[in-house]
Amino acid sequence: MSSPERRGYVETDVGQIHYREAGAGNALILLHQTPSSSAQWERVVPYLSAHHRVIAMDTPGFGMSDRPADAPEDMGWYADCVAGFMDALGVERASLVGHHTGASVALELAGARPERVEQLVLVGLLALETDEEREYWYPLVKDVELDSRGAFLETYPLPVLELLFPSDDPEQFLLELIAALQAAPHYSWAYHALFRHEAYQRLARLEQRALFLNVMGDHEKFVESTAKAARHAPNAVYREVDGTIAMVGDDPAGFSHAVLEFLEGGPEPAAQ
Repeated sequence: MSSPERRGYVETDVGQIHYREAGAGNALILLHQTPSSSAQWERVVPYLSAHHRVIAMDTPGFGMSDRPADAPEDMGWYADCVAGFMDALGVERASLVGHHTGASVALELAGARPERVEQLVLVGLLALETDEEREYWYPLVKDVELDSRGAFLETYPLPVLELLFPSDDPEQFLLELIAALQAAPHYSWAYHALFRHEAYQRLARLEQRALFLNVMGDHEKFVESTAKAARHAPNAVYREVDGTIAMVGDDPAGFSHAVLEFLEGGPEPAAQ
């Protein structure tokens, strides 16, 4: 199995970024969904780090990374944060694995700075193309109004966690509950950047080989979006796997196998 997990912080232009790291070799950066943290990848890291130098970062505003002073304007801000994080660690080029919001960050970085990204694994990519699609999502994400008695918990994060982690897994649920509370009250900033993201502009000119991984128990709109996005990327490999949105915790071995098979240039999945 891999070397023990290490944790640390690096100083960047947007403040301190917290990360988990294990293994050696080619760098593989893991980017979590909203409103999670690097804790999302805790069970996956031992499998992936047997083959790569795995680095799971807390996106600024999440986990134990510093929060931005104001709402970022767009997904480019988050991509720049990853590039700055790589600079601070001395990582010139890496492959990226992104889940949901993390997939959008990975796509933006690969498009804006192709020299920094080797390969991509995009899990549950929400790529929005029209104003009508965006208008569906905006009302679903609301700001959190904190109070001193915890009444806000009924509206955030408990309903969010029920959607993101449907399995009976108290250990993982506790990690994600902590991450969601760390992200309050500004978890919505990352979602709003995601909804504004011009993903199809990036997809059409994507240079890297990219795996579009669809977990079939995910929200139906994410499943539809990932399949559609794969058809617009020049070097796309599309794969469907069984599981829930929480697959990285529910089936870390199966998830890691799908990622490693792609990164190591294994057999191409069947065409869509």
